[in-house]
Amino acid sequence: MMGFSKPAHPEYHYDYHVADHHTKDYKSKHEVRDGHKVKGTYSLLEPDHKTIRIVDYVADKKHGFIAKVSHKKHE
Repeated sequence: MMGFSKPAHPEYHYDYHVADHHTKDYKSKHEVRDGHKVKGTYSLLEPDHKTIRIVDYVADKKHGFIAKVSHKKHE
């Protein structure tokens, strides 16, 4: 007789940041997963080198991927 096991509950958390003043490469990401729900944010310096794009997002089985994009001045 074959038994069935409970499905895995994937979980993780990670962050990374890059700030290279020489190449002007600035970016970061933060993400958390709890089962089928993922929540995170990432940012990057736009090609104009004056604006930072920030993307906050959530994703799950019911609603799919939803992102909110905002911008702020790079200082």
